[in-house]
Amino acid sequence: ARDFEDLLRGSDAQQLPKTLPLSYVHDGPQPSTGQFEEQYCRLRDFVDCTLVIYQAELRHFLYPLFIHIFLDLVSKYKAEAWAFFEKHKLEHYTEHSAEIT
Repeated sequence: ARDFEDLLRGSDAQQLPKTLPLSYVHDGPQPSTGQFEEQYCRLRDFVDCTLVIYQAELRHFLYPLFIHIFLDLVSKYKAEAWAFFEKHKLEHYTEHSAEIT
């Protein structure tokens, strides 16, 4: 845990809260469907740009986030939810093929 904290302090992670304004979790305004997509892609890109030794650990957070966003979207915007799912499902297919199928 200490290594991860040191990595975040020394990287672009300080910009992460600005990149991922997830304030809607705390009774803030709901983001648009495009904002969900943008936030997911920014986090994925952040993970892709971290040191290789941390990428596998950080990628474990992407799948639950992917599912959370999909379920949140599907409850309100079915077409956009399925477009999001189809666009990003291959990123998780290797490790979660049974669930995705």
